[in-house]
Amino acid sequence: MALVERLSAKVPSTLLGDAVIFGSAAIALRGFDLGREIGDLDLLVSDATFESLRTALGEVVEVRGSTAVVVGAPGVEILKELAGVDHRAVVERASPTPASGGLKVAALDDVIAWKRAQHRPKDLADLAKLGVPPR
Repeated sequence: MALVERLSAKVPSTLLGDAVIFGSAAIALRGFDLGREIGDLDLLVSDATFESLRTALGEVVEVRGSTAVVVGAPGVEILKELAGVDHRAVVERASPTPASGGLKVAALDDVIAWKRAQHRPKDLADLAKLGVPPR
């Protein structure tokens, strides 16, 4: 996945600690075709990893509240929080996939639960593609 390659080119994997790929990219990396281009790579990290990245990378990350954008790697966002998501629980259930560059990828159930809670049109469309009811 090109977004994982962009991240790897800008951020050493040793700094990513407890990062987990989340959102639509996680669904794609789990082998599901959403029928659309995946435009961004959301990395969910702990507060400690977020601060370590910010400190170590300086100008490479642009911090916007609880999100950091990796400069020079369009579409890569590092998030220290997602509404309704417990980072520790997500990490426990996450695992790498062949195309994730060694990074953990969120379990499909965690992403589905989050997309249901978000209830945005694009999330509902993704759920429909997966054959999952929006509840």
